[in-house]
Amino acid sequence: MATLPDGSVGLLFEEHNHGNSNNIHFSRFNLPWLGASCLDAQVEPVTIEPGQTVTVTADVVNPFGGDIVDRPLQVTLPEGWCADSPSVSIPAGGGTRVSFEVSAPETARSGPVEGLLHVDDPAMVTKRDAFRIEVVNGHVPGPGEVSITPSVTNGGDSFGVGDRIRYNFHVVNPTSTPVGILPSGELESFDPTTTSGKNCRWNTFAGNNEGDCPFAFHTVTSEDLDRGYYAPTVSWRIGRPNHVGDPYTTITQTLPRVEFGEPSPPAVSELSLDPIGPVRSGAETIELTADVVVGSARKTRNCPRGRRSSSMWMAPGSRSLRSPVTVGPRSPSPSNPSPPENLRACTACAPDWCCRRATNHLCRWGPTPGAP
Repeated sequence: MATLPDGSVGLLFEEHNHGNSNNIHFSRFNLPWLGASCLDAQVEPVTIEPGQTVTVTADVVNPFGGDIVDRPLQVTLPEGWCADSPSVSIPAGGGTRVSFEVSAPETARSGPVEGLLHVDDPAMVTKRDAFRIEVVNGHVPGPGEVSITPSVTNGGDSFGVGDRIRYNFHVVNPTSTPVGILPSGELESFDPTTTSGKNCRWNTFAGNNEGDCPFAFHTVTSEDLDRGYYAPTVSWRIGRPNHVGDPYTTITQTLPRVEFGEPSPPAVSELSLDPIGPVRSGAETIELTADVVVGSARKTRNCPRGRRSSSMWMAPGSRSLRSPVTVGPRSPSPSNPSPPENLRACTACAPDWCCRRATNHLCRWGPTPGAP
Protein backbone atom coordinates (compact mmCIF):
# COMPACT_ATOMS: atom_id res chain seq x y z
CA MET A 1 0.00 0.00 0.00
CA ALA A 2 1.30 3.45 -0.92
CA THR A 3 0.16 7.07 -1.44
CA LEU A 4 -0.03 7.81 -5.18
CA PRO A 5 1.01 11.15 -6.82
CA ASP A 6 -2.63 12.34 -7.04
CA GLY A 7 -3.11 11.89 -3.27
CA SER A 8 -5.14 8.69 -3.50
CA VAL A 9 -4.04 5.40 -1.98
CA GLY A 10 -2.96 2.40 -4.07
CA LEU A 11 -3.15 -1.16 -2.75
CA LEU A 12 -1.78 -4.41 -4.17
CA PHE A 13 -3.20 -7.58 -2.58
CA GLU A 14 -3.39 -11.32 -3.17
CA GLU A 15 -6.99 -12.54 -3.43
CA HIS A 16 -6.50 -16.25 -2.72
CA ASN A 17 -4.28 -19.17 -3.67
CA HIS A 18 -4.91 -21.62 -6.51
CA GLY A 19 -1.89 -23.85 -6.30
CA ASN A 20 0.73 -22.25 -8.53
CA SER A 21 -1.76 -19.69 -9.90
CA ASN A 22 -2.04 -16.77 -7.47
CA ASN A 23 -4.00 -13.65 -8.43
CA ILE A 24 -2.56 -10.21 -7.56
CA HIS A 25 -5.08 -7.34 -7.57
CA PHE A 26 -4.69 -3.54 -7.60
CA SER A 27 -7.14 -1.17 -5.92
CA ARG A 28 -7.25 2.64 -5.66
CA PHE A 29 -9.20 4.71 -3.07
CA ASN A 30 -9.01 8.00 -1.14
CA LEU A 31 -9.28 8.64 2.59
CA PRO A 32 -12.84 10.04 2.53
CA TRP A 33 -13.89 6.69 1.00
CA LEU A 34 -12.61 5.09 4.23
CA GLY A 35 -14.64 7.55 6.30
CA ALA A 36 -11.55 9.26 7.72
CA SER A 37 -9.10 12.00 6.96
CA CYS A 38 -6.14 13.61 8.69
CA LEU A 39 -4.25 16.69 9.59
CA ASP A 40 -0.50 17.05 9.52
CA ALA A 41 0.52 19.10 12.59
CA GLN A 42 4.13 19.99 13.35
CA VAL A 43 4.30 21.47 16.88
CA GLU A 44 7.31 23.56 17.89
CA PRO A 45 9.10 22.09 20.94
CA VAL A 46 7.85 23.64 24.17
CA THR A 47 8.23 22.90 27.88
CA ILE A 48 5.80 23.62 30.69
CA GLU A 49 5.88 23.44 34.48
CA PRO A 50 3.02 22.39 36.79
CA GLY A 51 0.49 25.24 37.13
CA GLN A 52 2.02 27.18 34.22
CA THR A 53 0.39 28.45 30.99
CA VAL A 54 2.39 28.51 27.75
CA THR A 55 1.72 29.31 24.11
CA VAL A 56 2.02 26.41 21.68
CA THR A 57 2.64 27.08 17.97
CA ALA A 58 1.91 24.49 15.28
CA ASP A 59 2.10 24.33 11.49
CA VAL A 60 -1.08 22.56 10.40
CA VAL A 61 -1.52 21.07 6.90
CA ASN A 62 -4.78 19.82 5.35
CA PRO A 63 -3.38 17.20 2.93
CA PHE A 64 -6.57 15.46 1.76
CA GLY A 65 -10.30 15.94 1.31
CA GLY A 66 -12.24 19.21 1.34
CA ASP A 67 -11.39 22.67 2.54
CA ILE A 68 -11.47 23.59 6.23
CA VAL A 69 -13.34 26.90 6.51
CA ASP A 70 -13.44 28.88 9.78
CA ARG A 71 -13.66 25.82 12.01
CA PRO A 72 -12.41 25.58 15.65
CA LEU A 73 -9.19 23.67 16.11
CA GLN A 74 -10.00 21.46 19.10
CA VAL A 75 -7.20 20.55 21.52
CA THR A 76 -7.65 17.41 23.61
CA LEU A 77 -5.35 16.84 26.60
CA PRO A 78 -5.43 14.62 29.72
CA GLU A 79 -7.81 15.39 32.56
CA GLY A 80 -6.85 18.53 34.48
CA TRP A 81 -5.21 20.24 31.48
CA CYS A 82 -6.77 23.23 29.68
CA ALA A 83 -6.35 24.65 26.16
CA ASP A 84 -8.17 27.20 24.01
CA SER A 85 -9.58 26.42 20.55
CA PRO A 86 -8.62 28.92 17.84
CA SER A 87 -10.54 29.01 14.55
CA VAL A 88 -8.69 27.94 11.41
CA SER A 89 -9.27 27.95 7.65
CA ILE A 90 -7.11 25.63 5.58
CA PRO A 91 -7.71 24.80 1.90
CA ALA A 92 -7.33 21.22 0.74
CA GLY A 93 -3.65 20.58 0.21
CA GLY A 94 -2.70 23.81 2.01
CA GLY A 95 -1.45 24.74 5.46
CA THR A 96 -1.38 27.45 8.09
CA ARG A 97 0.39 28.42 11.31
CA VAL A 98 -1.75 28.51 14.42
CA SER A 99 -1.06 29.30 18.09
CA PHE A 100 -3.02 28.30 21.19
CA GLU A 101 -2.52 28.43 24.95
CA VAL A 102 -2.11 25.33 27.17
CA SER A 103 -2.33 25.29 30.99
CA ALA A 104 -0.89 22.44 33.08
CA PRO A 105 -2.40 21.30 36.42
CA GLU A 106 -0.43 21.67 39.64
CA THR A 107 -0.10 17.89 39.84
CA ALA A 108 1.41 17.46 36.35
CA ARG A 109 4.25 14.93 36.43
CA SER A 110 7.54 15.31 34.61
CA GLY A 111 7.75 13.82 31.13
CA PRO A 112 5.92 13.97 27.81
CA VAL A 113 2.17 14.57 27.63
CA GLU A 114 0.25 13.47 24.55
CA GLY A 115 -2.37 15.77 23.01
CA LEU A 116 -4.66 15.67 19.99
CA LEU A 117 -5.51 18.39 17.45
CA HIS A 118 -8.72 17.85 15.50
CA VAL A 119 -11.25 19.68 13.38
CA ASP A 120 -14.84 18.47 13.59
CA ASP A 121 -17.31 19.39 10.82
CA PRO A 122 -20.72 17.73 10.36
CA ALA A 123 -20.37 18.19 6.62
CA MET A 124 -17.10 16.24 6.41
CA VAL A 125 -15.03 13.67 8.24
CA THR A 126 -12.98 14.55 11.33
CA LYS A 127 -9.38 15.51 10.64
CA ARG A 128 -6.85 15.02 13.43
CA ASP A 129 -3.20 14.61 14.39
CA ALA A 130 -1.34 14.02 17.67
CA PHE A 131 1.24 16.29 19.30
CA ARG A 132 3.40 16.22 22.41
CA ILE A 133 4.35 18.74 25.11
CA GLU A 134 7.12 18.22 27.70
CA VAL A 135 6.57 18.79 31.44
CA VAL A 136 9.60 19.78 33.52
CA ASN A 137 9.97 20.06 37.31
CA GLY A 138 6.81 18.03 37.59
CA HIS A 139 5.07 16.59 40.62
CA VAL A 140 6.64 13.56 42.29
CA PRO A 141 4.99 11.51 45.05
CA GLY A 142 6.29 12.53 48.47
CA PRO A 143 6.66 10.45 51.64
CA GLY A 144 3.34 8.99 52.69
CA GLU A 145 1.52 9.58 49.40
CA VAL A 146 2.06 6.03 48.10
CA SER A 147 1.09 3.65 50.91
CA ILE A 148 1.89 -0.06 51.33
CA THR A 149 0.05 -1.99 54.03
CA PRO A 150 1.38 -5.45 55.01
CA SER A 151 -0.68 -8.23 56.55
CA VAL A 152 -0.23 -11.89 57.50
CA THR A 153 -2.88 -13.94 55.70
CA ASN A 154 -2.55 -17.10 57.82
CA GLY A 155 -1.71 -15.55 61.19
CA GLY A 156 -4.17 -17.82 63.02
CA ASP A 157 -2.24 -20.96 62.10
CA SER A 158 0.00 -22.94 64.45
CA PHE A 159 3.50 -22.91 62.99
CA GLY A 160 6.27 -25.49 63.13
CA VAL A 161 9.58 -25.91 61.36
CA GLY A 162 9.01 -25.92 57.59
CA ASP A 163 5.60 -24.21 57.71
CA ARG A 164 5.04 -21.02 55.70
CA ILE A 165 3.98 -17.62 57.01
CA ARG A 166 2.16 -15.93 54.12
CA TYR A 167 1.95 -12.18 53.51
CA ASN A 168 -0.11 -9.76 51.46
CA PHE A 169 0.94 -6.19 50.60
CA HIS A 170 -1.81 -3.72 49.66
CA VAL A 171 -0.54 -0.76 47.61
CA VAL A 172 -2.42 2.52 47.10
CA ASN A 173 -1.22 5.30 44.76
CA PRO A 174 -3.69 8.21 45.19
CA THR A 175 -1.67 10.53 42.97
CA SER A 176 -2.01 10.88 39.21
CA THR A 177 1.67 9.97 38.78
CA PRO A 178 2.59 6.41 37.74
CA VAL A 179 5.44 5.01 39.81
CA GLY A 180 7.84 2.08 39.84
CA ILE A 181 7.82 0.00 43.04
CA LEU A 182 10.85 -2.14 43.90
CA PRO A 183 10.88 -4.30 47.09
CA SER A 184 13.86 -5.53 49.10
CA GLY A 185 13.90 -8.04 51.96
CA GLU A 186 14.46 -11.62 53.08
CA LEU A 187 11.00 -12.98 52.27
CA GLU A 188 10.64 -15.56 49.52
CA SER A 189 8.73 -14.66 46.30
CA PHE A 190 9.21 -11.00 47.26
CA ASP A 191 12.53 -9.46 46.20
CA PRO A 192 13.26 -9.76 42.43
CA THR A 193 17.02 -9.82 43.12
CA THR A 194 16.66 -13.09 45.08
CA THR A 195 13.56 -14.59 43.44
CA SER A 196 13.45 -15.74 39.83
CA GLY A 197 9.68 -16.28 39.76
CA LYS A 198 6.73 -14.28 41.06
CA ASN A 199 7.65 -11.31 43.26
CA CYS A 200 6.33 -7.95 44.50
CA ARG A 201 7.93 -5.64 41.93
CA TRP A 202 5.82 -3.26 39.84
CA ASN A 203 7.72 -1.72 36.93
CA THR A 204 4.77 0.64 36.42
CA PHE A 205 2.06 1.13 39.04
CA ALA A 206 -0.57 3.43 37.57
CA GLY A 207 -1.72 6.64 39.21
CA ASN A 208 -5.06 6.71 41.05
CA ASN A 209 -4.77 2.97 41.46
CA GLU A 210 -4.48 0.26 44.11
CA GLY A 211 -3.41 -3.38 44.02
CA ASP A 212 -2.08 -6.34 46.00
CA CYS A 213 0.96 -8.60 46.06
CA PRO A 214 -0.07 -11.94 47.69
CA PHE A 215 3.01 -13.99 46.78
CA ALA A 216 5.51 -13.38 49.61
CA PHE A 217 6.13 -15.95 52.35
CA HIS A 218 8.66 -17.06 54.98
CA THR A 219 9.53 -20.68 55.83
CA VAL A 220 9.69 -21.14 59.61
CA THR A 221 13.04 -22.34 60.99
CA SER A 222 14.07 -23.82 64.33
CA GLU A 223 15.82 -20.50 65.07
CA ASP A 224 12.45 -18.74 64.70
CA LEU A 225 10.88 -21.13 67.20
CA ASP A 226 13.76 -20.65 69.64
CA ARG A 227 13.31 -16.86 69.33
CA GLY A 228 9.57 -17.20 69.86
CA TYR A 229 8.51 -14.85 67.05
CA TYR A 230 9.21 -13.67 63.49
CA ALA A 231 9.03 -9.99 62.47
CA PRO A 232 11.32 -9.11 59.53
CA THR A 233 12.02 -5.63 58.13
CA VAL A 234 11.52 -4.91 54.41
CA SER A 235 11.90 -1.80 52.26
CA TRP A 236 10.28 -0.40 49.13
CA ARG A 237 11.87 1.93 46.55
CA ILE A 238 9.25 4.29 45.09
CA GLY A 239 10.43 6.05 41.93
CA ARG A 240 9.92 6.57 38.24
CA PRO A 241 8.45 3.75 36.13
CA ASN A 242 11.01 1.04 35.36
CA HIS A 243 13.08 2.29 38.33
CA VAL A 244 15.18 4.80 36.37
CA GLY A 245 16.90 7.70 38.11
CA ASP A 246 16.85 8.47 41.81
CA PRO A 247 13.89 7.25 43.87
CA TYR A 248 11.15 9.64 44.98
CA THR A 249 11.09 8.05 48.42
CA THR A 250 11.87 4.82 50.28
CA ILE A 251 9.46 3.04 52.61
CA THR A 252 10.95 0.89 55.39
CA GLN A 253 8.59 -1.20 57.51
CA THR A 254 8.70 -3.97 60.10
CA LEU A 255 6.11 -6.59 59.23
CA PRO A 256 3.44 -7.74 61.70
CA ARG A 257 4.98 -9.87 64.45
CA VAL A 258 4.06 -13.57 64.32
CA GLU A 259 4.26 -15.13 67.80
CA PHE A 260 5.12 -18.78 68.33
CA GLY A 261 4.50 -18.64 72.09
CA GLU A 262 7.14 -19.02 74.76
CA PRO A 263 10.02 -21.28 73.76
CA SER A 264 9.29 -24.81 75.00
CA PRO A 265 11.18 -25.72 78.19
CA PRO A 266 13.66 -28.52 77.70
CA ALA A 267 11.98 -31.89 77.92
CA VAL A 268 13.27 -34.10 80.70
CA SER A 269 13.70 -37.65 79.48
CA GLU A 270 14.73 -40.91 81.03
CA LEU A 271 17.32 -42.85 79.03
CA SER A 272 18.07 -46.51 79.31
CA LEU A 273 20.40 -48.71 77.27
CA ASP A 274 20.66 -52.42 76.92
CA PRO A 275 23.71 -53.43 79.00
CA ILE A 276 26.96 -54.24 77.23
CA GLY A 277 29.97 -55.86 78.80
CA PRO A 278 33.34 -54.23 79.41
CA VAL A 279 35.33 -53.59 76.23
CA ARG A 280 39.08 -53.50 75.87
CA SER A 281 40.82 -52.01 72.88
CA GLY A 282 44.31 -51.10 71.83
CA ALA A 283 44.99 -48.73 68.92
CA GLU A 284 42.50 -50.41 66.63
CA THR A 285 39.00 -49.06 65.98
CA ILE A 286 36.08 -51.14 67.18
CA GLU A 287 32.41 -50.73 66.49
CA LEU A 288 29.84 -50.66 69.28
CA THR A 289 26.09 -50.49 68.98
CA ALA A 290 23.60 -50.08 71.80
CA ASP A 291 19.82 -49.67 71.80
CA VAL A 292 18.78 -46.48 73.62
CA VAL A 293 15.26 -46.20 74.98
CA VAL A 294 14.04 -42.62 75.56
CA GLY A 295 10.99 -42.18 77.74
CA SER A 296 9.51 -38.84 78.78
CA ALA A 297 9.50 -38.24 82.51
CA ARG A 298 6.53 -35.89 81.92
CA LYS A 299 3.90 -38.04 80.32
CA THR A 300 1.97 -35.02 79.07
CA ARG A 301 4.90 -33.45 77.19
CA ASN A 302 6.47 -34.58 73.95
CA CYS A 303 9.98 -33.75 72.89
CA PRO A 304 9.97 -30.36 71.15
CA ARG A 305 9.98 -30.40 67.36
CA GLY A 306 13.38 -29.92 65.82
CA ARG A 307 15.27 -30.87 69.01
CA ARG A 308 17.81 -33.65 69.20
CA SER A 309 18.81 -36.02 71.96
CA SER A 310 22.14 -37.67 72.58
CA SER A 311 23.71 -40.31 74.76
CA MET A 312 27.18 -40.66 76.24
CA TRP A 313 29.75 -43.42 75.94
CA MET A 314 32.20 -43.16 78.78
CA ALA A 315 34.91 -44.79 80.81
CA PRO A 316 34.73 -44.60 84.57
CA GLY A 317 35.35 -41.01 85.57
CA SER A 318 35.43 -39.44 82.08
CA ARG A 319 33.34 -38.83 78.97
CA SER A 320 34.41 -40.43 75.73
CA LEU A 321 31.86 -39.89 72.96
CA ARG A 322 28.45 -38.35 72.43
CA SER A 323 26.12 -40.08 69.95
CA PRO A 324 22.91 -38.68 68.44
CA VAL A 325 19.63 -40.32 69.40
CA THR A 326 16.53 -40.03 67.23
CA VAL A 327 13.50 -39.31 69.39
CA GLY A 328 11.08 -42.23 69.09
CA PRO A 329 9.80 -45.30 70.88
CA ARG A 330 13.07 -47.13 70.36
CA SER A 331 15.98 -46.23 68.08
CA PRO A 332 19.54 -47.43 67.57
CA SER A 333 22.50 -45.18 68.30
CA PRO A 334 25.44 -46.46 66.26
CA SER A 335 28.93 -45.08 66.76
CA ASN A 336 32.52 -45.90 65.90
CA PRO A 337 34.60 -44.71 68.86
CA SER A 338 38.20 -45.43 69.64
CA PRO A 339 37.49 -46.02 73.34
CA PRO A 340 39.81 -46.28 76.25
CA GLU A 341 39.90 -49.47 78.25
CA ASN A 342 36.89 -50.46 80.32
CA LEU A 343 34.46 -48.42 78.17
CA ARG A 344 30.93 -48.77 79.49
CA ALA A 345 27.58 -47.62 78.20
CA CYS A 346 25.36 -46.15 80.84
CA THR A 347 22.49 -48.26 82.19
CA ALA A 348 20.22 -47.61 85.08
CA CYS A 349 22.21 -49.82 87.44
CA ALA A 350 25.55 -50.22 85.70
CA PRO A 351 28.56 -50.76 87.94
CA ASP A 352 30.81 -47.82 88.75
CA TRP A 353 28.90 -45.01 86.99
CA CYS A 354 25.41 -44.51 85.67
CA CYS A 355 22.98 -41.95 84.33
CA ARG A 356 21.56 -40.71 87.61
CA ARG A 357 19.07 -38.33 85.98
CA ALA A 358 18.38 -36.90 82.50
CA THR A 359 18.02 -33.22 81.71
CA ASN A 360 17.80 -31.57 78.26
CA HIS A 361 18.08 -35.00 76.71
CA LEU A 362 21.57 -35.49 78.21
CA CYS A 363 22.56 -37.83 81.00
CA ARG A 364 23.92 -36.29 84.14
CA TRP A 365 26.60 -38.69 85.29
CA GLY A 366 27.54 -39.68 88.84
CA PRO A 367 28.66 -42.65 90.90
CA THR A 368 26.16 -45.41 91.37
CA PRO A 369 24.85 -45.12 94.93
CA GLY A 370 26.98 -47.42 97.14
CA ALA A 371 29.70 -47.77 94.48
CA PRO A 372 33.32 -47.06 95.48
